[in-house]
Amino acid sequence: MGCSINKKKLSCSTSINSTKTTNDNFEQYLKSVGSLAEFNEIRRGKVPYQISKNPIILRRMNKSKEKLDDIDQDKMFVN
Repeated sequence: MGCSINKKKLSCSTSINSTKTTNDNFEQYLKSVGSLAEFNEIRRGKVPYQISKNPIILRRMNKSKEKLDDIDQDKMFVN
């Protein structure tokens, strides 16, 4: 028993042994190339990506460090 979603309609087969073909191009493409699990990991460059080198993350980390430093300085002035 299974269902397939097409751009125009939803089709379901009620019998366990019945096989149904679909007109969905993406599903046919997946069947032609095989399982997606068989593909190797896609690398986007020679060096692995590191979140810590992301400029947005670095900027946010610096801002949070500045805030913590300001809080520490305020505590020193209060005491």
